[in-house]
Amino acid sequence: TTVARMVTTIRSFSKLLLREGYCSHNPASHIKIPSTKKILPKILSIAEVNLLLDFKDLITPLDFRNKAMLELMYASGVRVSELISLNVGDIDLEDGFLRCIGKGSKERIVPIGENSILSVKKYLKHGRLKLKPAFREYALFLNFRGKRLTRQGFWKILRERAKQVGLEKKVTPHVLRHSLQ
Repeated sequence: TTVARMVTTIRSFSKLLLREGYCSHNPASHIKIPSTKKILPKILSIAEVNLLLDFKDLITPLDFRNKAMLELMYASGVRVSELISLNVGDIDLEDGFLRCIGKGSKERIVPIGENSILSVKKYLKHGRLKLKPAFREYALFLNFRGKRLTRQGFWKILRERAKQVGLEKKVTPHVLRHSLQ
């Protein structure tokens, strides 16, 4: 927290003053760093996840894309930045895994479930090509202009989907990511 950082800074500065001979004792030695409570991430119940992922009718290319993205995020727990950075070649639907670049530019191999594999296959067959990918656009998930979807675009899709199925809870990508089974 901010308070803990400030206390640590004051204590370090006081040690420096003592070491450099500007004072005879450490004036901050008695200050305790406040303990920070670990807050558990909010998650969706299984019923709420089922509502979110249960697309009754997949009609438009965007329906196929949205279903595939939500299934993939739920099944794998990838971050939004990792999800939208995926290229078509980063996902192996036969062996059931995806390759993504995570925090610190580290490559991760992430297993994906059968439902997400099926959803991505349907999206690739019935959705992606109809979104008319721009020349040399390798992004897995495209916007309606045929370009790579943005983080803000994904947030909007998730928010609209939650509203569409009547979820009262604030649903964010982080909440969906932590709801993985």
